Amino acid sequence: MNNSVEDLSNKMEKTHLEENSSPFLELSKELNLKEVCNLIDKLYVELLSLTEQHIRCKIEMEKRQNEGNLLIAKARYIQGGKTVSAAQLPTDEGPEFSALVSVSKIESIENLSNKKIILEKHSVDKNKGYLDPIKWFGVLVPRSLHFAKERYQLAIDLIIEDVNIQQELLTVMSSIEKLKHIKSILQNSE
Repeated sequence: MNNSVEDLSNKMEKTHLEENSSPFLELSKELNLKEVCNLIDKLYVELLSLTEQHIRCKIEMEKRQNEGNLLIAKARYIQGGKTVSAAQLPTDEGPEFSALVSVSKIESIENLSNKKIILEKHSVDKNKGYLDPIKWFGVLVPRSLHFAKERYQLAIDLIIEDVNIQQELLTVMSSIEKLKHIKSILQNSE
């Protein structure tokens, strides 16, 4: 995003602009109509770019999930339906374990509107409760099950990337609406 757009977006976020508040009116006085229109145009271009990234991410995520599903079906075919099924998944009565991947949110200090979602990946460690879920299906699992696990991990990475893109989309749309309001104030004041 362009620096002037980011600067304005940060300023708008920090002042928590309300329609008739004095910071809102001060900000609208600092800008002229042409600058506001240029910023809106730049934000719309950014919006289109983010929308394209969002769609590409969704398509790739769907591909990875479908590949994973096909590879699980292949593993079932190779090993038999009973060896790769929900029966191998842990139950409430089973031993406690922790997820190898967890989601956390970090907030950017310089930009209040950017809250990034990240994945925290942990290595397999039985002492800490981090178990490899592929071991639930036996010691000698088909290679296609390992490949399925990789595809699903890629899909999870794409999901996190897509969530961050959606956060940016919301920020840009919010900035556009605020700038449209500033534009209408400037047009009415002329």
